[in-house]
Amino acid sequence: MGFNKRYLPDLEELKVIHEKFPDDRDFIKFIVGKSDALIGPSESHAYLDMISNRIKKGDLNENACTKL
Repeated sequence: MGFNKRYLPDLEELKVIHEKFPDDRDFIKFIVGKSDALIGPSESHAYLDMISNRIKKGDLNENACTKL
C-alpha cells in the first residue's frame, strides 16, 4: 500500500477547475479524491477549506465561492 500525494494547482487555476463543476461536492471529490496528503500553495488549501466548510454547513451553492 502506498502513500497518495496530490499536488494542488495555484489558486487561479483551482478556481478555473472549480467553474467546470456544477456542485461543490463533486469538485472536492475530484480534487481530493483518495489522497493521503495535499501539497501546494496555502491559498489553494484555504480555498478548499472554505468550500469544505460550506458543504459541512449545508450551504451548498453551485460555484458561489468568491471570497478568496
